[in-house]
Amino acid sequence: MMKSKALKIEEMIKWISKRILSYILTDKSIKLIVNKRKYFEFKKRLISLDIKKDTNSIIQKNKYRKKYILKKEVIKRIIEEIKKEDNVKSLNEFGIGNPVINYITLYETINHKDNHEISINASHWHTDDTIHARSVKIFQLIEKITIENGPFTFISREDTVKNWKRLFFRGRELTIKSKEIMYLSNKESLWVDARSCLHRAGVPAKNKKRDILMIQVVDKKGEEDIDYLFKQQGLGEPTVIKSR
Repeated sequence: MMKSKALKIEEMIKWISKRILSYILTDKSIKLIVNKRKYFEFKKRLISLDIKKDTNSIIQKNKYRKKYILKKEVIKRIIEEIKKEDNVKSLNEFGIGNPVINYITLYETINHKDNHEISINASHWHTDDTIHARSVKIFQLIEKITIENGPFTFISREDTVKNWKRLFFRGRELTIKSKEIMYLSNKESLWVDARSCLHRAGVPAKNKKRDILMIQVVDKKGEEDIDYLFKQQGLGEPTVIKSR
């Protein structure tokens, strides 16, 4: 019991340290506290994609996951969609006044053998603590899925805070029982503050997979660099430590 409590305290210290670092490296971080009103939203489908027509190549990240490399013209379409008035208004409600896309990735996840110790492809509950302090992740499924496909699952900000108060920051099982919200429909896009809502990637059943587009939007001055976004697809997700 003592060991378990010590591990929880260690996780809390790591979590707080990452949070403080992200706020220090994010301009005007106080704006997050003052202006944020929304933590997740289901909106109409953002964009339709055809993997065969809209991608150039495939990168095999590991034996359980592969990335599709979107063509530059598709990236341009995504930027134009994000900058539409209705979407900019939604981003403002998340506390993002100057939306800039800093990462786009389209990937496929297949079945893997999960266990109690290792999180594969973010399959354990967690928050994204080192990404930009004012950010939103937007997800779009390529096709409708079921629980067998291992959907992206999250809990509300309120339930997340309840778990934090019990020193739960990441792991297989939540400390406080919470309503789990699954993203299943390709008719909707999911917008979520991944720093503020505990979430996890589901594990597809045998012979099942999940194809999903993820767009990370941050609040910063400037505009998108399509060449950068194209190259970054084959690399890891930007954080405040290794960001642009």
